[in-house]
Amino acid sequence: MLSCERAVVDLWELGTAAKVQGNEGDPVEVAAPPAHILRINGSASGSLTACTLSPDATSIAISTNAKISLFRVSYANGKARLAKVKLPSGLPSSARHLAFSGSGKHLLVCAANGVIQLLDTDGLQVTGTFDQILADSRVAKGASALDAVSSPVVGLVTDLEGKWGAVVCTRTVHLLALAGESGPRYHGRVPAPKHISPISAAAFTPKGDRMVVATAGNHIAMFQVETCLAMPYWHKEPSNEAECQLEKMPGSISGLSFHPTHQRLIAHTSGAFCLIDFDKPMDDSSDHPKAGARRKRTREKPADGSDTRKGDNFRVIHLMEPCLYMGYLSGSDAVLVENPWSEVVKTFPSPV
Repeated sequence: MLSCERAVVDLWELGTAAKVQGNEGDPVEVAAPPAHILRINGSASGSLTACTLSPDATSIAISTNAKISLFRVSYANGKARLAKVKLPSGLPSSARHLAFSGSGKHLLVCAANGVIQLLDTDGLQVTGTFDQILADSRVAKGASALDAVSSPVVGLVTDLEGKWGAVVCTRTVHLLALAGESGPRYHGRVPAPKHISPISAAAFTPKGDRMVVATAGNHIAMFQVETCLAMPYWHKEPSNEAECQLEKMPGSISGLSFHPTHQRLIAHTSGAFCLIDFDKPMDDSSDHPKAGARRKRTREKPADGSDTRKGDNFRVIHLMEPCLYMGYLSGSDAVLVENPWSEVVKTFPSPV
């Protein structure tokens, strides 16, 4: 796992848990704690603006407000070594977002103005430039100087096989075909979800044939990648039981992670996560409001930490500490990164 804080980038080997026993919610013994592998200090080149790790953990890309850097990571005798790679000309001086493709053969680079460039990490050449995203930017419409420094892009995501990339903007998602006979190309854009809140996260399904988009209002929509069309059930107005469960989550959805082989999704906010299986129907329980019924969004945390029963689809689990990230590692493992409230309190200013 790669972590970034201010001017420092750290690479970690994740720990492992002992055999899970007992009841749900019981503490799990740690078999091996996380181990620090290496550190990159970017302070000499300015403040960090983006960083990313390749899927096989052999490449690291970082950007400061002055330059973009690419490193190869080699492992031998229990140690890791860094080798800096000379990048070709033509890349922007700084990137707002970076993302490796699922195969690790391409690096998506997003400049502050929303222009996307595709770098071949083997041949070290720029193989594609995409400026269609500028149509969604206030920069392209002659905005003020303050707006001109605001990127229209909120994130980059890629599929597991390295075929697709997605540029997530506040009101739409642009799809890029990264591999094919005709080379990298702009594929199209998915329609905006039928909700007024901005898009906050997106993820490809394991096969890369569909994409799920989440909004800050905790609504979700699913789209077909090839056609850029919405899947009918998942593009309705929020009047079904599934949306009702999602709305109970405190905070806004900030991350989505799919199981590597099944259409099972983890959607997390800073205070809870929801387990979703798109191959199963939503449980039709009398405890859930009926479609079309008026609902009041609740922020209260149930005593048992869950809004639903064990095994229910769209089950919401509340967390004790603020969540920074949660996602699948494998078919049976997931990682949760929390920031204890005791650490959050330390950042508060002194009383006046």
